[in-house]
Amino acid sequence: MQKRRLAGKELFKSLVTQVMVARNSHSLFNLTTLKNIKEFHSTMNEFDQYGWAPIHRAAERGLLASVERFAVANPGQLELTTRDRDRLTPLLVAADRGQTD
Repeated sequence: MQKRRLAGKELFKSLVTQVMVARNSHSLFNLTTLKNIKEFHSTMNEFDQYGWAPIHRAAERGLLASVERFAVANPGQLELTTRDRDRLTPLLVAADRGQTD
């Protein structure tokens, strides 16, 4: 069976699904997810309907290894602010949610 390469909206939906699975299960991203995120760097800057990027969701859940992986892939992620009225960085999201690690 030949692997099909995802592109555009299909790729974004796949990455969002992987992020949401990690978010909901409190698990870390697996290597395939990290590879996809690195390969499609701009997807890390996509915001959900609430104005949060994947790094904000990881910080909210206390997924330190995931936040670190986002930061390694793009150090600017640590300064990325939410696109809501609060304009929080990942660090501020974690603090606001009581994440102490």
